[in-house]
Amino acid sequence: GGRELAAAGEPATARVHFRVKCPTSPGESVSVCGSVAGIGGWNPGQALALRSSKEDYPYWSGETDVALSQVKDCIRYKYVVKSSEAGPHRWEDAIADRTIAPERRAGQTGLLTANTETFIDDGPFNQLQRTCTFVRDMAARAPRPAIAPAASSAAAAAAPVQVPAGMQLISMEQVRQWEARVHELEEECGSLRERARTAETAVDALSVELEEERRQNEEIQKQMQFVEALISRMKKMEEQVASLEQTKEVLITRSESLTDVSAKINSVAPTGAGGRSGAAVPVSVAHTIEAGLQGAKEILTSLDTRIPR
Repeated sequence: GGRELAAAGEPATARVHFRVKCPTSPGESVSVCGSVAGIGGWNPGQALALRSSKEDYPYWSGETDVALSQVKDCIRYKYVVKSSEAGPHRWEDAIADRTIAPERRAGQTGLLTANTETFIDDGPFNQLQRTCTFVRDMAARAPRPAIAPAASSAAAAAAPVQVPAGMQLISMEQVRQWEARVHELEEECGSLRERARTAETAVDALSVELEEERRQNEEIQKQMQFVEALISRMKKMEEQVASLEQTKEVLITRSESLTDVSAKINSVAPTGAGGRSGAAVPVSVAHTIEAGLQGAKEILTSLDTRIPR
């Protein structure tokens, strides 16, 4: 296998895959530059250029083989954005150096062990938020022999976490953290769904209330229009009543005047013997006065029936 070749004296190498999320402007590209030759030895001109595509953007990725003899303690590196135009490079200046430390335990396949591939997903540019790390043995690329059903069932029962074929998780603690985070996100999603349903119910209730309020406002407007029309009619009636009251006063005055005239006529009626009178009053004048009194009485009666009480 690969370890046997390394033990026989061939240079021990490990392949490292880098991945970072970095939005760029037209003419810009992303590279990884660090402490080993495969990523430029901190020389931006020799840094490992990463690639992206229409499907992967804004993610950039690339890989390089690292001679383990060059790794003293760990690999230190940063991502850098280069421009096709002349100008300064844009480094990750808000964070410390990123690191990849080799697995030191004997017999353990881990980060930067011989003939393995280490996959690093570093998350966003200029942020220390590594999202995923796993290791695959280079020999795992070859087809594996079929496993007996019993052995396969036993292996499945013994493995609490499903991982891609040929890949080994670095830390079970990391897996537990991921599972806990997924559980938290599921609970948060459930809470958000409940809040959304509550909000929808509240919106529906508000819609009903607004519709009822609109209907009530329309009814109030109709009632106000009716009241305004009624007030206008009442003002006209008040004007008519005032006019009729004035007419009544005039007629009462005329009636009183005619009554006084009638009384004076009666006062000069015959008083002596033989039917002689003190003055002669024409019969036609008396008839005219009586007709006037009768007409005034009829007008007053008509006014009384027309004036509201």
